[in-house]
Amino acid sequence: MKIPENIITDPAGFSGFSGYNKRKNCCSLLFLLYPVQACHSGRLPCRTISCRQTGIEESIIYSYLIVKIPRCKLLGMTYVKKYTSLTIGLYKEGVVLKKILIICLSLFCALSLCGCKNEDDDFIDDESVIVLEVSGNGSNSQETGNKQETPEQKINRILSGSVKETGKTLSSEWFDDAVFVGDSVTLKLSYYAENGELGNADFLCAGSLGYGNALMGLDEEGNVHPMLAGKKVTVDVGVSEIDKPKVFIMLGMNDIGLYGVDQSIENMKELTRRILSLKPDAEIYIQSVTPMLENMQGDDLNNKSIPRFNEKLKAVCDEQGFHYLHVAQSVADEKGNLVPEYCGDPDAMGIHFTDEGCKQWIDYLKTHVE
Repeated sequence: MKIPENIITDPAGFSGFSGYNKRKNCCSLLFLLYPVQACHSGRLPCRTISCRQTGIEESIIYSYLIVKIPRCKLLGMTYVKKYTSLTIGLYKEGVVLKKILIICLSLFCALSLCGCKNEDDDFIDDESVIVLEVSGNGSNSQETGNKQETPEQKINRILSGSVKETGKTLSSEWFDDAVFVGDSVTLKLSYYAENGELGNADFLCAGSLGYGNALMGLDEEGNVHPMLAGKKVTVDVGVSEIDKPKVFIMLGMNDIGLYGVDQSIENMKELTRRILSLKPDAEIYIQSVTPMLENMQGDDLNNKSIPRFNEKLKAVCDEQGFHYLHVAQSVADEKGNLVPEYCGDPDAMGIHFTDEGCKQWIDYLKTHVE
């Protein structure tokens, strides 16, 4: 569908939603047609919102079209969700919205002919509404067809969007006073960084290291603590002895399958607490766990559990004041799987990087670290 010149280009964009009133047992489709004023966060629909960028509450007034659709006992919400997944271009006031009217009326007629029982069609109320976002960001409009975003893809999209490019590229020397903590994935990065791409950064890594076993004592059987100056050290002690203010941590790959997402997050909180207790001035940068090859996923560790872990990782960072870096974005394809060209062990674990994968990682850091 060709977009006319007068399409809305407001930063808040356009949106529509479908609502399901559980008490009234009916569905209502509402398409917002023209925002008079909107906030940059673009959270729609509501009368008053607080912009996440400015913190300022702004009122929003819309013209809108409502189509009542009785809930069909046979089709249920599944088909309503399917039909309302269409992306619909919303145009400025004064433009004839023939296509929107045709879609709405056709959907109404189709569901009515299914033998649905028409219940009380009062519009949805705030306490019982299920909101389904329909359309895009306002700068363009295209039909989505049958392609639907998975929950994991949505998480990755949100996390990717939460960490913006800084608009500048850091020099390699910026990392001179940084230490990178990690498992075998970061160990590969340390080998690649010998080319000077991360300046004189230090690395505190060990194969199979994770947030959980990093809490073990040095004398505990099976510990995998990293080596520093020829001796084993715990991560917190090693970071304090290296004594560099910038601490980049990428752990979790060896935790998710063993402890589950929630316990892994608790272990992460404890490890960072220990680091800060020994080095209170540490500036902590938490890096996301990166994805696996699509064909190497396991039952517990896979490209569904990894985004859920990263989502909670980001929440902790927001709560504790840490910097979150969604490194996964730099090496993932559109489905959230590790790009095969970036994988250095496609016949083994499917998680480690090639040199090109490491380059993508470093390029991401240099353009996203503040």
